[in-house]
Amino acid sequence: MGINYLRIEDIYIPHNQKDAVVFTSTQIAIQNVRIAKLLPNLEIAQVVQLRHSMEDIPEPLLAEIVKRITKTSDLNSLSLVSKQLCTVEAEHRDAIRVGCGLNPSAEALVSLFSRFPNLVKVEINYSGWKTSNRDQLNNQGLLVLSSHCPSLSDLALSLCSYIDDAGLGYLAECKNLKSLRLDRAPAVTSTGIFQVAVGCSQKLGFVFLLAKCKALETLYLDYVIGLKENEMIALFQRCSKLKTISLKLMPLRCEDYEFRTPLTDVSLKALAISCPMLQVVELTFAFCDPVWPTEIGFTQEGIVTLIQSCPIRALLLNGANILYDKGMKCLSSSQFLENLELVDCRSITDASMNFIIQAPCLSNLTLRKCKKVTDDGMAELARSQKLESLTIIGCCRISQKGVQGAAKSVHYLAEIESPGSLKGMVSFTADNPLVEKICETIRQIHADANISNTRESVSPAPITCNQYEKEV
Repeated sequence: MGINYLRIEDIYIPHNQKDAVVFTSTQIAIQNVRIAKLLPNLEIAQVVQLRHSMEDIPEPLLAEIVKRITKTSDLNSLSLVSKQLCTVEAEHRDAIRVGCGLNPSAEALVSLFSRFPNLVKVEINYSGWKTSNRDQLNNQGLLVLSSHCPSLSDLALSLCSYIDDAGLGYLAECKNLKSLRLDRAPAVTSTGIFQVAVGCSQKLGFVFLLAKCKALETLYLDYVIGLKENEMIALFQRCSKLKTISLKLMPLRCEDYEFRTPLTDVSLKALAISCPMLQVVELTFAFCDPVWPTEIGFTQEGIVTLIQSCPIRALLLNGANILYDKGMKCLSSSQFLENLELVDCRSITDASMNFIIQAPCLSNLTLRKCKKVTDDGMAELARSQKLESLTIIGCCRISQKGVQGAAKSVHYLAEIESPGSLKGMVSFTADNPLVEKICETIRQIHADANISNTRESVSPAPITCNQYEKEV
């Protein structure tokens, strides 16, 4: 069988290597490959065509090439060149992203994770998944993942409808887990925390998982419906190395019969005390009525206390109707705050711009759909000549002319984003069972609101999945 050789332009040869080498393939011929982009620190040789078998290439050189390729598509193509290169690429690949095309059978997953034994980052994202697709990854799949990825430190699970607390329990074996993101996992709750499963000596549940993952540095909980405050406090108390937390919350009928998001200032206090290394905080509130600020379990004072108690460098507040100019004045004393993003914060005004620009380290500011901030507020920013970057999106009272000179770099967009885009809820399809789960929750929200003795409202029409999809 004939061999097709790879023609290379601008071949790069290390200083200490006399003999240039080239990739070969029995199936693939690649023309005009510029290795310059892959090996920028090596010398350029003349354009040549070399004929050596793949087996002649030293493995350290192959590994060096693989390490310098960052695009997944390029790595996939590279692995097709030869069996040796495929093996080297698999051994050095540290991240994969899979979703609807993933075969969730145990055999397929064992094959996948065995091929990449050194995975550090895994993202499983079922965005766009439909019931007509194959089944999703389930609890058994997480067991396979945890047992075949000993180096796993970063895991993201998005729209995973088949995973519950028992599945998360398997991840407790991932001793190096530092970053966990749960995005709209409807079967995941915190009610199984510290409980013992029937017929099993191992504790299962969300907090049990995190209690064993004491190296955790990053935690994203996006619309995880079953959170309970006492269990979240226990979680924070066991994650002293936490540096980044992102919470996306919506109001529900809580155990104390209040209609609000599940966490309160008590949680923020525990977070501030237990996580002294916290640097990034993102708080998003969806479906909270601006007329009823108590639907947000946090208060302005609670958020300010957290920011002032920890070395927070980046803060995002989305839908924080509890934030007023007074709170912004308090935030201006934050010694470490560098990046601030305010989204759909309806109560802040131009006065807030005068306050926040006084924050000692603030250099990057983003405002999205902040309706009460005007060009006068931008003038305050321009007079300070302090900001490195300013982003304005969908703020109806701020003009493009008004942002000129407000920062060294300015990005302006007048268009208002959709509610789903603002709240990070744009990945639904009508026949996804997760949509029905969310719709069920929203129906309960409306039902709870109607029977509440603390507010009067007209009974709304029932919410359907199609209506919800349009709204989002």
